[in-house]
Amino acid sequence: DRYEALQRDHPEWHLPDISNPRLDYRDVSRRDQAISYIMDDLMGDLRAHRVNELSDVAGLSGAGSLGTNASLGMPQTGSLTPAGRAATLFPSPLEGGTLLADQEGRVDGTKVARDLGMTVKAGANLGQMDGRLVPAMGVVADEARALGLPKPVVTSGNDSTEHMAGSAHYANRALDFRGNNIPDQQGERWADQVRSRLGDGFTVRFERFPEHPERDHLHVAKRSK
Repeated sequence: DRYEALQRDHPEWHLPDISNPRLDYRDVSRRDQAISYIMDDLMGDLRAHRVNELSDVAGLSGAGSLGTNASLGMPQTGSLTPAGRAATLFPSPLEGGTLLADQEGRVDGTKVARDLGMTVKAGANLGQMDGRLVPAMGVVADEARALGLPKPVVTSGNDSTEHMAGSAHYANRALDFRGNNIPDQQGERWADQVRSRLGDGFTVRFERFPEHPERDHLHVAKRSK
């Protein structure tokens, strides 16, 4: 009932049908964050001793200390935020999709990549990645899956001196993803899909090297302004 209430009260979160067995990455992420939010709200009700208002746990009333989320095996604070605060998911004006939210400051891009099911090439430095690249990583993973491409591999962050002068790589605002394992046409399609989702705030292109095809890659960079 609480999940359905969130669907009604927050259509901008694009929450999927919780019983749908076939969900893509975006839908699974939205569903799981909503469930965490609901469980955190439920724990708040319990800790406030409003047990009698919850028919499914009414028998717990007066049973003593209710404990914390962790001690009861419940999720920690939910990612979907209450009204009046910025949500971690926000609707994209492009194609009605939903993007992961920016993260402030520097983040561990390797952890983000692994959480998204990506692989990071040995030597790729993502340790101080600009948090504004987080939505881009989610879109890259999502569109690769939608196109039936291999699992994305991050091949470069800020770890090379071979990028052109002034490259966003040196400012931790750019990532390269392996493209030497897919046909050029698929690479171009991948870039088109990612670009259409991210909008003008990002540079997205599939870079090809006819003389060195092993270097082909998808380049994604957050513009400085």
